[in-house]
Amino acid sequence: MAQGYGSLDGDNGVPFYGKSLSTVEEDKDAVNNCVHTNDQRQNGKEVRECDNEDSNQKQKVKGPYWFTIVIILYGIAIFFSFVHSTDRRRASENTRISSDPESFNSDSNSNKNATEEEEEFDYIIVGGGPSGIIAAVSLARQLQSEFPKGNVLLLESGTASQSAVLTNLERKRQLSMEERVVKNHQMYMEQLFVQPSRQQGLNEFDIPLLWSGVASSTGDSSGANHHHWPIQRTLLARAVGGCGVHNAMIYVRSLPTDYERWNVSGWTWDNILPIYKSMEAYDSSVLEFPSFWSAETNSPSKLKQATQWRGFHGPIRTVPAGRTLDSIAPLFVQSCIAKGIPLAARGFNDPTPERRVGAGYYDFNFRDGVRDSIASTFLAPNRKQKLWPIDGSDATHLTIPDNLIIRTGATVKRVLVDKDGPDGSPVAIGVEYFDERIGHMHASMLKSAKHIEKLTKRPPEVILAGGAILTPQILMNSGIGEKGTVADIPGVGKNLQDHPFVAVAFRLQLDVAAQAPSVYTVAEEMEEYFDAVSKLRETSTDPSVANELGSFGTAGFSAGAFLRSPWADENPDLQLTVFPRVIEPHIMHRDRRPSNVTSQNQYEDPISQQRVPKRIPAMLVTIALLTPEARYEVKDAQKRTLFEGEHMASWNAFAKRLQFRVPSIELPSNKKEYLSEMDIKRLAWGLEEVRRIQSNPPLSFATTEEVYPGAEVRDASLLEFIKKDHLPNSHWVGSTKMGPESDPTSVVNEELKVKGVDALRIVDAGVIPLVPNGNTHSTVCVIAMRAVQLILSGSPKKTKPSV
Repeated sequence: MAQGYGSLDGDNGVPFYGKSLSTVEEDKDAVNNCVHTNDQRQNGKEVRECDNEDSNQKQKVKGPYWFTIVIILYGIAIFFSFVHSTDRRRASENTRISSDPESFNSDSNSNKNATEEEEEFDYIIVGGGPSGIIAAVSLARQLQSEFPKGNVLLLESGTASQSAVLTNLERKRQLSMEERVVKNHQMYMEQLFVQPSRQQGLNEFDIPLLWSGVASSTGDSSGANHHHWPIQRTLLARAVGGCGVHNAMIYVRSLPTDYERWNVSGWTWDNILPIYKSMEAYDSSVLEFPSFWSAETNSPSKLKQATQWRGFHGPIRTVPAGRTLDSIAPLFVQSCIAKGIPLAARGFNDPTPERRVGAGYYDFNFRDGVRDSIASTFLAPNRKQKLWPIDGSDATHLTIPDNLIIRTGATVKRVLVDKDGPDGSPVAIGVEYFDERIGHMHASMLKSAKHIEKLTKRPPEVILAGGAILTPQILMNSGIGEKGTVADIPGVGKNLQDHPFVAVAFRLQLDVAAQAPSVYTVAEEMEEYFDAVSKLRETSTDPSVANELGSFGTAGFSAGAFLRSPWADENPDLQLTVFPRVIEPHIMHRDRRPSNVTSQNQYEDPISQQRVPKRIPAMLVTIALLTPEARYEVKDAQKRTLFEGEHMASWNAFAKRLQFRVPSIELPSNKKEYLSEMDIKRLAWGLEEVRRIQSNPPLSFATTEEVYPGAEVRDASLLEFIKKDHLPNSHWVGSTKMGPESDPTSVVNEELKVKGVDALRIVDAGVIPLVPNGNTHSTVCVIAMRAVQLILSGSPKKTKPSV
């Protein structure tokens, strides 16, 4: 199925944009004589260059009577199509929000085109990140089994992704790759001294070790080929797969106590654990555990206990940090033990909070030495991967449903809402988005609810999966939010949470620093990596092949710790991540920016202007706050001007080109500081604890002085450093929080339905009421899968807006 097209000619696979070109059987030869290409369009419509002489001749042969009948039937069809589309257009116009001419210079023609080219779907999913992909593929699969004509549309603004995903979508004609993307990828790989014939079909999103460079990159000056959204205070992916294609691939589950804190009906550990298990394909065969894990920890009883909460047959492969550990990891863990910090359960994924506390190695999502993301699993599955079972049944092999249409380069501006739905309340009927391939706005609509409910017993829906930053902006563009014209929901954009962090760095001894890859060895190591990937793809029976992947088959780090500060409850409130080099992407992104650029954005330009020293071999430890009191909010782009400063001129052009002004992350109006005093105290204690760990051997033998922020930064100066130099983790949640009908601050109910608007649901991280204990990626995947269960369970009860 061709990406971005409403239907396909069943015989020759020729794509048609928008509505399918319906013809009677006798006219099919005439249609086949047309030259029909994607590049030949006028005002968003294809140009068909037909052999008029041959077509006229065919019509003469058929005779005047048949020709008259065809014209009459065609006229009737056009009339009813016009009446139907006019009704839908009138409904959508009820909430039309005009583009800001200062920002977008939109004209009436583009708005007209947005409603002329209409298509209808059972489900429209906005956002091609992990949650959107899970929802789209799972719902399309279910429709295939119960309703052959059912279809699902997935819209994603970005076009970048992992190599196999791009190849698969291009093969299925669901991706229009810009030539610039291909050239940039080739240049990137050539900079790593890799010949095209040796790349094994991989790109920079695939190779685990390259994640930090990809995540921290700023793109070209035009922003045209950028895989990040131009939003300050965060690194937000704009790609097929979302942040799942550039994160650190850490797999850390939320704890049962997280769901107790949420206190939302239907969201308990008993509901969630089966989803975690169905998602995971845990494989510990690649790891030889270090000797400091005791025999008791590795005992058969402990391993049997782990099988009760681990998954082994799901689609996402989870592996412990492999045999190729970075040189700092074991030293850090041993120094933690020397200081009296316990060993945590392997991977930090035991559901008991006490067994998470301590030091250890992370679990990661790798497969055959390559990033195993939701995008690669669901959109480019290989023969080894299994299908995610919706109903808990045995897994089967993954395939992409034929009834799923994926459109990249499609930036959704707003949800189209009929204010006067069938029962008098607002109802979502479609979405409006800017299509980069044709250069104007476009509308895709939901099918008639009455017709669909007769066939599937469930109403069609618009499902938002844009993430905690972009989904609130789409809602506000649609008249849904505080004092909204469609639904007054004050909580939209509020309650935005993260895991803010600070960092400390220590210089490495030269003999330790020499153990890492250098410019002199990188080419050879990458050659060995590609050879190992090739072997693993051919056979997975020999685990020892994983040893040959080297550091390129890892995230470049392995160790971490979860600690309880003096102010913590039973749950850890601090997370340490140990990098053998300064490769944390938020720090890299910050330190690349000129120090003389002035801005009020403390994340982009810290007030202190302090930087980690460059060209010094140093290890880095980040200290993240897991239970912050700090809150931001997503501010409506329509209520502010475009980006200030000459250095953001390219992003202004970016926003105008997409006809979508990105929101900003701001402090609530009643707050002057982000971190509370308690937040700062906890982070200060955590940083001092890292210093105490580093002072113990063997880590103290491998490191020398503290180079950031500096040993002299203590007491009051340390508190000031944290206040000014804390950074985001881009673990954003909470801006469309889930809660009961009685909660005036919630945006969606326990079934993730937007309050006060029918046929509209949110399935991304924004619905999480309180940020989970640890990295958020696995929890976001669980949210999406739980949403699919709720959708398929039947027609949910109607919701009312908060008063």
